[in-house]
Amino acid sequence: MPGRGGGGGGGGGGPPPPPASLKRCSKCTLVMYCGVACQRADWPRHKVECGHLQGLGLIGLPFDPVEELAHYPLGTQVGKEQSSDDEDEDEDEDEEEYEDEEDEEDPIGPDDRCGICGAQENLVRTECCNNILCDESDNYALFSYSRAFCARSHQRYTTCCSHYTEDHGQGDWRSCDKCAAGRVGGGTVDGDGRPVRSWFGTNGYNFTPMTTFPPGSMITTSCHACGRRVETGSQGYSPTAVTDADGTKRMAVKCLGCPRR
Repeated sequence: MPGRGGGGGGGGGGPPPPPASLKRCSKCTLVMYCGVACQRADWPRHKVECGHLQGLGLIGLPFDPVEELAHYPLGTQVGKEQSSDDEDEDEDEDEEEYEDEEDEEDPIGPDDRCGICGAQENLVRTECCNNILCDESDNYALFSYSRAFCARSHQRYTTCCSHYTEDHGQGDWRSCDKCAAGRVGGGTVDGDGRPVRSWFGTNGYNFTPMTTFPPGSMITTSCHACGRRVETGSQGYSPTAVTDADGTKRMAVKCLGCPRR
């Protein structure tokens, strides 16, 4: 999970140590192996993106899919039930009463912390998954595009929130077919047919990552025009729908400044 806990940036004294059973790739530090034999076997795949990842300043934090699902079982990452437009007018009239009831039903306690950065001030619950995070949006500088704001980043950069705002239904985003297919990297492959994990579903602004991508999935994808590697969480790109030679349709990216127009 590139950037988990740090939100996708570098710094902070380097990446945290992996479990004793895993060793990091010494070059990119983002991919982990149980031993030298597995690392050597995976090198033909990993070398495609290893050099590209080295210069991005990302922090990788390992996670165990079994442990994540035990802590956040499917069906628990569900937010508020969305209302229709007709219901909104009635809710506006009783907004103050509704907020009082909500606080009583699911209050934020004095020992609660932001689930992303650990802060204990300005805490709110998310509408998309009902988790707790800090909201410092009032301090955000317009057009700075800073990702140091947990509430804003969770809202803009996670499949969890897009699942809610795009009205995919009341279920858990991790088991949503629309979420799996609708994001760049989600359920897609790169130009060489390699599976690509979704940055929106695995970055550090999520409370728990998507755990269903195949082992060995690429962290980066390839520009469909020139073949350059692109890490969609930290590098600019243009999403585009393409049709492969065999007629397969998929979401792809085009890197900014692509030499092939």
